[in-house]
Amino acid sequence: MSIVKGSESPVNHRRTPSATPLLTTMGQSTLASPLNEVKYDMESGGDEMVVSATHVTIPEEGSAPIPLDIIYGATVENNVLQIHTFPLHKKKRKQRDIKCKCVNATEARKSILNAIDGVAISAERPKRHLLCLINPFSGAKKAEKVFEAVRHILTMRGATIEVITTSYAGHATELGKTLDLAKYQGIVCCSGDGLIYELLQGLGQHSNPDAFKMPIGHLPGGTGNAAACNMSFYSQEIMTAVSSALLINLGKTTPLDLAEVTQEGSEDKIHSFLSLTWAIVADIDLESEKCRCLGPIRIEMYAMNRICCLRNYQGTVKYRFGKNAPLQEISGDFKMFVATNIPFIDADACFGEVLTPDCGFMELHFVRKGTRCGLLCGFLNPKEYGEESNNLIEIVRASEFTLIPVSRTDSNPGLIDVDGELRPFKPTTYSVQQGKARMFANVTLPISEKAAKYMAELKQNGGGNVSTTHGNDVMTKQPRPIVKQSMV
Repeated sequence: MSIVKGSESPVNHRRTPSATPLLTTMGQSTLASPLNEVKYDMESGGDEMVVSATHVTIPEEGSAPIPLDIIYGATVENNVLQIHTFPLHKKKRKQRDIKCKCVNATEARKSILNAIDGVAISAERPKRHLLCLINPFSGAKKAEKVFEAVRHILTMRGATIEVITTSYAGHATELGKTLDLAKYQGIVCCSGDGLIYELLQGLGQHSNPDAFKMPIGHLPGGTGNAAACNMSFYSQEIMTAVSSALLINLGKTTPLDLAEVTQEGSEDKIHSFLSLTWAIVADIDLESEKCRCLGPIRIEMYAMNRICCLRNYQGTVKYRFGKNAPLQEISGDFKMFVATNIPFIDADACFGEVLTPDCGFMELHFVRKGTRCGLLCGFLNPKEYGEESNNLIEIVRASEFTLIPVSRTDSNPGLIDVDGELRPFKPTTYSVQQGKARMFANVTLPISEKAAKYMAELKQNGGGNVSTTHGNDVMTKQPRPIVKQSMV
């Protein structure tokens, strides 16, 4: 082996210093000195394998170098180096393993992994231990199958994993309360969104106030899979179990807004990462639970039912955009109410495209008037189904709000849904806590012009800091998300 000294190499697009994937305790990142080019002799003699900060060149693979952007790991088996690549194929990532026989396969593997991390070749590999929680009852009960299909991706860069299959409701909450934060560098949930919700409640009751800094990854194994969907959206990937596992494999994290939820007459505090819904959306989500075995289609079935048998709800919403902003109020009849922290409340429902992971505010979407046809169009896609649906859906932005619902009847007052979980039907306050949690994601989607404007306004109103996720990149028009739900 020989090392050739050279000037600092250009930074790989996927691995920028602002979001280095090299994780240490509690998800903190470090960046060592620049990577120099390294050459390894092949067993066959003659040509050499070259590892640099941007690519790997293997003689057997021809003259074209393999860009680090598609390399997600390397392993050694029987002294044969295997480089695991995941190039895009029809917008999805497909695994392609490349084998080569070099003189020092173990050292070559270390160099490739350090090149992926963007650190010096001589740097010691950090230990990375992940706790993997699987809910076998999520959605159509395929979570265990999903996990086994992508398990190898989580370990192909040297990470070790510990697997726990949850056995009862609230199991993840109990685990989160007493979690050994020094033992793990991340938690992976293979489930729907409910397991992440449970875990967050446990971390919120942990004796260490920094427990929320533990990075969380999501493998889509349930019905809605909103967490995986949004992290894929921010990372400009199509959501599949493979792409979600690759985001965890890469190790980059992003701060994520949580919301503190309190209710009248209770001292309990709930931590929400997704949404609060009321009226038709809560009815659809919670009443369709009896058909969980059908998977995501249960949502569409109940949406048709509830739109045909439309209900009116009465209530008041009080909200403000920043702690120094005036309190505003909306009262009357409501047919739909959705307050969301992140764009997608499930894989097919995008409510807030201007929202970034840690923008510090949420969007309130509600419908107070209109026809069944117009509501149906609004559910399908408010941006593409004409003026009627656009006029139906009203949108305001808030850093906190209080919902004061009025009971429909004594026997059926109504439903309030926080992150897919039923909450008591009583006045509820929802307050954003900017960037409190962390999720595994490779955020590359630039911030929209509208989002930049709203964040600046929020800061003027004393409502938080400018989002740290996207740096200073601003684009004038945010693209429609390319999201597709797929198990593998």
